[in-house]
Amino acid sequence: MNKCVLLVLTASLAFGSACKLAIEKTETASISANITEKQEATMADDSKGKEFLETFYDGMDKINGDNFDLDKVYAYIKDNSTEHAIDVLKELYDYDCEGECLAFWTLTYGAFNDPGSFISRKITPQGNNVFLVENKYEYNTNRILVEVTETKDGYKISDIKTMEE
Repeated sequence: MNKCVLLVLTASLAFGSACKLAIEKTETASISANITEKQEATMADDSKGKEFLETFYDGMDKINGDNFDLDKVYAYIKDNSTEHAIDVLKELYDYDCEGECLAFWTLTYGAFNDPGSFISRKITPQGNNVFLVENKYEYNTNRILVEVTETKDGYKISDIKTMEE
């Protein structure tokens, strides 16, 4: 009789362990699926944000061409930025200024006096719609972190962080 009870008890424990293992595997799979979904959502957001920045910089390059017009540069940046990003560019402006002044060069060549000719640009997603933007010029490379956000009017630059070399 004790052998029978022992056999039933052993079978019961084995069945319980198998059930517990199956539940843990299901929970792990569920957590993995949620993480994957979040990563894919972030990647999708980052790809749209990167597209926005590529388009933004194409526009900046056209404005900064042979017929540089500061009013057009300011208007373009304002159209594509949130108030916070505009405030950051105002704070980064270190020179005497009358009226509104934006450190627009922060977005391209940095505070370098003579960057030389433009060579290349690389935009690398950092996650959560933050991008490392590297603008390489003949005499320097400017690196900034740019955050973009989706608004009712489309994507806009929402924050800018300069990076010291």
